[in-house]
Amino acid sequence: MNIYILTSGFTPFTDILLGGVIAAHHEHIGGIIVEDQAENLETLTFEWRLLRKAGLRFVIYRLVERTFYCLTLLVKRILRKRQLQNGRELARKYGIRISETADVESSRFRRFFREQKPDLILLVGYTNILTKKFLRIPKIGTLGFHGGILPYYRGLFPLFYALMYRAEIYGASLYEVERKIHSGKVVGHMELPVCKKKSLAHHNFQLHRRGREWLRGMLGRVIKHGNIFYEPPAENGGFFGFPTKVKVRRFRRRVGCMMRVEDFREIWNNL
Repeated sequence: MNIYILTSGFTPFTDILLGGVIAAHHEHIGGIIVEDQAENLETLTFEWRLLRKAGLRFVIYRLVERTFYCLTLLVKRILRKRQLQNGRELARKYGIRISETADVESSRFRRFFREQKPDLILLVGYTNILTKKFLRIPKIGTLGFHGGILPYYRGLFPLFYALMYRAEIYGASLYEVERKIHSGKVVGHMELPVCKKKSLAHHNFQLHRRGREWLRGMLGRVIKHGNIFYEPPAENGGFFGFPTKVKVRRFRRRVGCMMRVEDFREIWNNL
């Protein structure tokens, strides 16, 4: 099977997921396509809109979390004490081509992509909406990883909302990508118990760490059968957008800190 991965960049937690997929199924991966965020106007405005909606505290949390992850990778690479290999390193190890483009929807890139004859496209950490022309290219279909249980937590920041509304479980989903956001059939989902005394950062790290193994298992099932099998349809859930400053304050009252000192130790010890 010829699989192509589409991502908006090797961001910290996307890298954890891609590492698991590439390590297990590198012989089936034809290439990785990175839509360059620096040249994409919609992506450039994302953090600005988040700052205006959610406030500085939420943006700082995201910045600190990602920065510490990157510093941990750098230090452990120097000390050679890594536990998890990331996606970019494994792609280079196995000779998987990484292509960068400013717009996957450009006619030039679509023409190039059709020539690769992909059977399946996997979206991991991809934030833009694809057109029907692009979605028709792969033979089997296009699947996307979503960091929330579908269809109950569609949209942005599903983990934040699951914890804010005091859900008992959180998780991730693999779904069929359609033109409408998170509206496609669900291929499978992973459930994890919420730990009431832990922070948003802890749950986010566990989501991607456990999701690494789960996602490569789900993809392995598709490769084995050469087809996609779906879960029975469930009742519709909510669609969530940017957190507001009011919701961030409510989150802090109900859950507590978004990141604690112990979260830094957890990331350090497990990367």
